[in-house]
Amino acid sequence: MLSVAISSSGQWVASGDEDGVVRLWYANNSDKNSIDLKGHQRSVNSIVFSSDNKHIASGSDDGTVRIWDIVTKKEVCRLPHGEAVKCLAYLPSGKQLASGGNSCNIWDVSTGELDSIFQHTQGVVTIVFSLDGERLWTGTGDRKVHDWKSSIAGQYTALVSTTAFSGDSRLIASSLGGNDVHLWDTESGKRLAALSDHSGSI
Repeated sequence: MLSVAISSSGQWVASGDEDGVVRLWYANNSDKNSIDLKGHQRSVNSIVFSSDNKHIASGSDDGTVRIWDIVTKKEVCRLPHGEAVKCLAYLPSGKQLASGGNSCNIWDVSTGELDSIFQHTQGVVTIVFSLDGERLWTGTGDRKVHDWKSSIAGQYTALVSTTAFSGDSRLIASSLGGNDVHLWDTESGKRLAALSDHSGSI
């Protein structure tokens, strides 16, 4: 298993694997078999539910993002990212979806059109939007976290593996893929703390 996500309603769990299949599970009934969503030709690296839990998006090494209808269990949209997709994130409104590979692409999910592209020098490994949808941060293999509103970039000494905003969007936490978590002020770009009590990789 390469990726997993749970719907905000708590009803569904989805997983992605090396066989290219997205599997959808009933969270409250472990006796039921998974529902297989087939279409990807290579590994599924990232899965994310839309904010209204009506759709699930999956990103794959086959260079596509596929959006599935939770009710019909059918593919309703295919987005041609063009290279391996390593991470996904819905805008909180659910109207746009970001896909990360060698670039961060922003898509209009109602039309399937590409709205914008944020270029990077190395691959994007994590994407996060602030809760108000006004801020976009990406973590990349060149050891940076990029703030695409204020152009602040934090320089790290190891791969950035994950990021998360606070509820008021004033703080962002980032993991380096080791045993450290770094806490940043989103307005100034200053690092506020390094939390390093973990015994293993995050």
